[in-house]
Amino acid sequence: QQRRLVGGVRRRVRDTRRATHQIVQPHADHHLAATRRELAAEGHRVYPADFTLPPLPDAQNAAIPIMQAARSLTLTDRQRNAANADDHRGTFAGARWTTAEMQLLRDAAKSNPKVFELLAAAAQRPKAHWSFVDDKDHTVLALFRPLANFLYAQAVVAHEDHRDELALVYLQQIAMISNRLTSRPELLAHLVAVAIAALPPAGIERFH
Repeated sequence: QQRRLVGGVRRRVRDTRRATHQIVQPHADHHLAATRRELAAEGHRVYPADFTLPPLPDAQNAAIPIMQAARSLTLTDRQRNAANADDHRGTFAGARWTTAEMQLLRDAAKSNPKVFELLAAAAQRPKAHWSFVDDKDHTVLALFRPLANFLYAQAVVAHEDHRDELALVYLQQIAMISNRLTSRPELLAHLVAVAIAALPPAGIERFH
């Protein structure tokens, strides 16, 4: 009897949800369509087709060398931990790397010259088109914050080595990556771009 009672309650809940959906959904769809039309009339991009960028030759596409740089970054576990150390301690707290961590980061820079070459090439390309990337699961997008952390760490190392001009280059590369990521339409890409964009000002404040 108890099982029949529970089963009856579940059926009623299911039927109520179904009826509510049938009543509410048409109104929600109508409201969404009206809102989209209003936003489109104001010049906002609201439809998937609105985010389709015009063709961009590979030689002018900054997204290609940026992605190659992110994929080519090779760090040992210790180097990776060192590069991310400030992120864990609190980037804006001004925590200092240890002498051992600084040496790990110097070694990481020496073993990744291709990363810097690719980012220098990307900086010469003012536009980015990400349509060539199949990134439905965001595995490519997940590469950019570690790359930015690596560059931020290298900027700190350069500053500690009294090479502030080089430190500024690394911070500019971080800002460039953030800027180029904003051409991706996904909200998650913009959130990553915002997080990355916070690093250069933190570095400049730290150096002064």
